[in-house]
Amino acid sequence: MNNNYDEIDNLFFQYFENNQEVPRIITNCIETAMYKSKNKYGITILIKKIIITLISFITVTGGIVFASNIIKNFFNNSKGLDTAVENGYIEQGGENVVSNNTDITVKNFLMDDFNLSFTLEMQFDESMDINSIYRIILPNLMITDEQKRIIYCIDETTFKEYCQKNNLNYSWNEFNDNHLRSGANWYIKDKLTDSNSVELVYNLYSNKYPKSKYLYLNFSEISIQNNPNDDSIKSTIDGNWNLDLEVPEKFYNRESTIYTVKECSDSTINVTDASLYDTCFKLEFNTKVKPIYQENDSEEVKNEKMQALTEWNMKENAEWRTMVYDEYIIDNSGNKFYPLRSSSEDSMTSYLPDGQFIHMQTFDLTKYNKNANTITLYLKINLPYTQKDVKIVLERQDL
Repeated sequence: MNNNYDEIDNLFFQYFENNQEVPRIITNCIETAMYKSKNKYGITILIKKIIITLISFITVTGGIVFASNIIKNFFNNSKGLDTAVENGYIEQGGENVVSNNTDITVKNFLMDDFNLSFTLEMQFDESMDINSIYRIILPNLMITDEQKRIIYCIDETTFKEYCQKNNLNYSWNEFNDNHLRSGANWYIKDKLTDSNSVELVYNLYSNKYPKSKYLYLNFSEISIQNNPNDDSIKSTIDGNWNLDLEVPEKFYNRESTIYTVKECSDSTINVTDASLYDTCFKLEFNTKVKPIYQENDSEEVKNEKMQALTEWNMKENAEWRTMVYDEYIIDNSGNKFYPLRSSSEDSMTSYLPDGQFIHMQTFDLTKYNKNANTITLYLKINLPYTQKDVKIVLERQDL
C-alpha cells in the first residue's frame, strides 16, 4: 500500500479488497448526505468521509479482525473525543428503565457543540439470544431538552405527536435552533453474556448543539436484526422507555478558545474561525480563486466548464487528493494533529462558480493539549490550474 496514506485510508483499501458488497448502512448514509448537501462539488469528499467513518463502525461490530488494531475509540473513531474522555469529559448515566422485560440504562454520555454520544446498556430477558443479534435500531428515538428543543428525531409521526402534545409550531424537515438537524450513527460495542446485555453506542453530530441542562431520551420500539444479509428479517420489542439525563455543568458551561492569525503565507486567505474545544479544533477560511466560468459565458460553455471541473475532481479523488488536502497542525512541542473523520460534519469545501472558495476542517487537537499557545497549520490547496502550499500561524487570543 502507498505509504502516503494514513491508517484509515489503508483500512478503506483493505475493506473493499475483501468485501465486494457495499453494506446498506453505507448506502443509506450516502443518500442522506446527498439529500443534505447543497454543494455538489464537495459531495465526493463528503461521501469518502462517510464511507471511511462507517467502515470503522462496521469492523467494530464484527466484520474484520484487523480493525481491532486500529480503532481504540471510546464512542467512535474520533481521537479528539478519546482525548476528552481520558481527561474526564464524560458523565455516567442515570437510572434504568424497564419495559416489556427489557432493562435499559444510559451507561455514559458526552455532549459538546458538535457531538452528543452515549452508550445504552440493554439487558434482555432469557428468551433473547444476544449472540444472534447483528444490529439494533431505535426507529422512533426522540431526544429533547428542558427547553423543548428537538435534538434528534428521524420519525415524522413521533415528531408530530410531540409537537402537538407540547403546542409547538415546528415543521418537519425545517431545521432551526429549536429543531436541530442531527446526523447519527450507531453500533453494538459489546455483548455481555453474563447479564444477557448489549452495549449500544449512539453518536449524534450537528453543527451546533445547545447548552442543554437536561436531556430526555424517549422511544417505544427496539428493532433487532439477526441476518446481516437481509435487513427485512428482524424482530421488534415494543415498550415505553423514557430516560432522563441531568447534564453536568462541564457540558453546558463549555466555552471555546479563540485563535487569531499571527502569520499567513497567502495574503488572500481570510480565516473566519479558529476555535479550540474540548473535543476538537475548528478552522474555517475563505479566499478568492479563479472563477469556474464568466457570467457572460453561454449556458453551453458554463455547462462544459462545470463538467470539466467535475471530471477533474473525480480524477483527483481517485488519487486521494481533494481541493484541500495534506492538512495538519503542529503545536509548540512539534506534536502533529490531523483532521478528524468521525462524521460528515467534520469538513466542507465549497468552490463556487464566481471564484469564492470556502474550506472548513476539524482537527484532533483539543483543549487538553498544554503546548498549543501558538500552533502552525499546513495544508495544500489543489485546483485544476494551480497547486500551492499554505502555512498559517495561529495564536491564542487570551494570552
